[in-house]
Amino acid sequence: MPRLTLDGIAKSFGGVSALDGITLDIAPGTVHAVLGENGAGKSTLMNILSGLYRPDAGQVALDGRPVPPGDPKRALDLGFGMIHQHLTLVDRFTGAENVALATGGRLDRGLVRARAEAEALAAELGFTVDLDAKVEDMPPGMRQRVEILKVLVRGARIVVLDEPTSVLTPAEASGLMAALRRLAAAGRTVLLVTHKLAEVFAAADEVTVLRRGRLVATLPIGKVDADGLAALMVGADEADMITAVPAATAVIDSHATPVLEVAGLDIDDDAGRSAVRGVSFRIAPGEVLGIAGVDGNGQAELAEALAGLRRPVAGDVLVDGVTVAPGRARERLTRHRVAYVPRDRHHTGLVLDMDGARNLILRDVDRPPVRRRFGLIDRALAARRLTQAITEFDVRGAAHGPARALSGGNQQKLVLARELGHAPRLLIAEQPTKGLDVAATAFVQRKVLELTRSGAAVLYISTELDELRTVADRIAVMSGGRITGIVSRAEADPQTLGRLMGGGTARPASDTRTGDAA
Repeated sequence: MPRLTLDGIAKSFGGVSALDGITLDIAPGTVHAVLGENGAGKSTLMNILSGLYRPDAGQVALDGRPVPPGDPKRALDLGFGMIHQHLTLVDRFTGAENVALATGGRLDRGLVRARAEAEALAAELGFTVDLDAKVEDMPPGMRQRVEILKVLVRGARIVVLDEPTSVLTPAEASGLMAALRRLAAAGRTVLLVTHKLAEVFAAADEVTVLRRGRLVATLPIGKVDADGLAALMVGADEADMITAVPAATAVIDSHATPVLEVAGLDIDDDAGRSAVRGVSFRIAPGEVLGIAGVDGNGQAELAEALAGLRRPVAGDVLVDGVTVAPGRARERLTRHRVAYVPRDRHHTGLVLDMDGARNLILRDVDRPPVRRRFGLIDRALAARRLTQAITEFDVRGAAHGPARALSGGNQQKLVLARELGHAPRLLIAEQPTKGLDVAATAFVQRKVLELTRSGAAVLYISTELDELRTVADRIAVMSGGRITGIVSRAEADPQTLGRLMGGGTARPASDTRTGDAA
């Protein structure tokens, strides 16, 4: 008998279909991956399973018994355990206290029992976890193990993980995939929602692909390859475009003036604490330098400082050999031709209540040719830029309505169209494909690599190691606010990058030659 049965599940929002007749059986003791582009219906389906959404039609059954729809507590009691991408832990509590809190027991009387059960499960799964440590002091991998223990102690028979490796090092991600296999071997059912094909092949027994709210295939993992999954996710017509992203192939001139040179940069965070210390590197014309590392190791502060949005404590930044004044974002845009794609397109990349045309003129809305006499805006110019963005960047749905109505991929294309539309010498791209589906990700990567053909340089910050190994000529790794090593793409195997992400060193942590690893 299937552990989980979905029979004709349908859900619409405002007349737009999010799920259309999803029917699926999932066996006990298996890892079942769910793949699909943004908007394919993955999150909607998981929210229905966890009781957050009530389906318009269809039924969910657990071990052959119907599950009452739209009841989150009942779903928990029946054995559904949801582990979200953004963990739901109390940072000031210990691991054991978080487990006890999740079980509904009092922290005084329930703590001993919760700890004992969590320790037994951790031993069973091969987890290394300090249940007496506060969550705020734990590394990301240990935090996630506490989250898993929470749902298991509560009695979860079906464990749903949404993009679980987004903040993990390669070693931690590999360990998690092995733990999921052990969970399945112990009789539990695991639903793995991910966009990383490597995770599917590392852990899953079966894979289900959703496209535009419909189930297009459910296959044993041994019957499909990466190209086949890409074609199922986006359709055969677009699959070739996804797999055709060329690798970075910069020819580095060691005698050329670097487009970007960073020397001894120290940066504090918003609370005045040290975020970046002693960072130095160079990027040659036509080169992509990737920045790898677990999120929160100084990458955001580095990007903001280079874009002029944060004033460094010490150090120098040079663009084309000219020292850039600290904290002058406007000067970097106009004089030094620095473009910036921020990590948060909703809050810092776009004005969501503005339409596409107005978002495209934000960089130069205060000067000609956009700003005309008497402070008037050249609306015809803005409209032409929108037409160009729609044509060259395939921005869909931007002709009418606010930017908030666009999909995540189209919002990011709008940001990219604005920043690349000014022929930058330097592009700072911070998590430019975060939250994007495989088609939008491939599109962004191609546009970035096209820019380098003009001699522009790119600083490409990402937590996705496979992505960096595709687009970057060299990869610098940040850990604890410092660069622990800079390696060529050929040297950037997962083991080396993982060691550097953990704070180890493979090479000196600064450049001494343009285009060469330090």
